[in-house]
Amino acid sequence: MSGSPVPGRRRPSDWSDCELVARLAFGTRVDRDRSRTWLDRSGGLRGLIDGLRLDGGSDAQELPLALREGLIGAVKLADWYWSEGVRPGYSVADPGDARRYVRARLARYEREVFAGIFLDNQHRLLAYEELFYGTIDGASIRARS
Repeated sequence: MSGSPVPGRRRPSDWSDCELVARLAFGTRVDRDRSRTWLDRSGGLRGLIDGLRLDGGSDAQELPLALREGLIGAVKLADWYWSEGVRPGYSVADPGDARRYVRARLARYEREVFAGIFLDNQHRLLAYEELFYGTIDGASIRARS
């Protein structure tokens, strides 16, 4: 099996949100109209995923089981990657890398978190530490004695 893509076939990284949802739900991109309806009703892919993660409410129950399980699995995989898969030595090459890392680490919280990312002079991760927790709109930071 070769690592080269099949001619004429698009890679998953090239799929639109609508195509991703259709492929997860139906295994093909054939029913993009229904996928677009779900995305529009949820406010986009983030809204669709947040609805599944936070409450699994009635809107989420209308989605096909394959789609619900596929999206939840993708989120869990991303959570694992950023919380467990990124180990000391990971290079934070630019602000975009740091932003993605912090967003993924803090996305599950519904409150403020004051955290530190500790890097060496080569921008490699030494440690990530959540230092203080707060309410929905603030975190109290205590100075050292």
